[in-house]
Amino acid sequence: MCFSATASFTVAVFAGAAGIACLTQFNRKQELLLAAFPLLFGAQQAIEGMLWLTLGAETPDPALQQWLSGLFIFFAEIFWPTAAPLAILLTETERYRVWALRTLTLMGLVTSIYLLTSIMQSPYSATILGHSIHYHNGFDYFPNGQFVYVLCTVMPFLLSSGRMIQLLGLTIFAGYGITLQFYSEALVSVWCFFAAIASMLIYLHFARPAPQHSQEPVPQK
Repeated sequence: MCFSATASFTVAVFAGAAGIACLTQFNRKQELLLAAFPLLFGAQQAIEGMLWLTLGAETPDPALQQWLSGLFIFFAEIFWPTAAPLAILLTETERYRVWALRTLTLMGLVTSIYLLTSIMQSPYSATILGHSIHYHNGFDYFPNGQFVYVLCTVMPFLLSSGRMIQLLGLTIFAGYGITLQFYSEALVSVWCFFAAIASMLIYLHFARPAPQHSQEPVPQK
């Protein structure tokens, strides 16, 4: 599989279009954050598309590369661990789901703060590795940190009462497994790429069929 600026921009366009459609179809203000996910994933892919171009430029711009890398990592490591459980929490009302999602949101917030601290101490840089982008820094992360991150970003979707959102969670988790197996050196980039594609399933969650209106019988004279 070959990843490139073209692939990132293509996914950005389709995910962005799905996100705009979602934002025109959600019914409750509590669904706003979830409805915006495809658009936000699309923005993240557009950022990586620009990063592809700067990394492959004949005259590199290290400052721009650093800025784009940091913006992409902001989404990947700071925004999503908190936003994923919070978005689902806002849409749920069943007690056991709410309790679990509150716990995951708190875990996600702590994870985001921890990762923000690590990035501030050791900023990321990006390099092209094969047909993927490898993000790297020199921070010594705590053991099992990746497990906690995956828990915060995948489990909330599986806890949703919406079937399509549950499918989204399964798809993202499958994407994580595939990426870990075949693209472990570019895990952040490739998994986010798969997640952006999967986020278009959110459109099917909001594209509910219009209610059927029963026809009143015509009174007989």
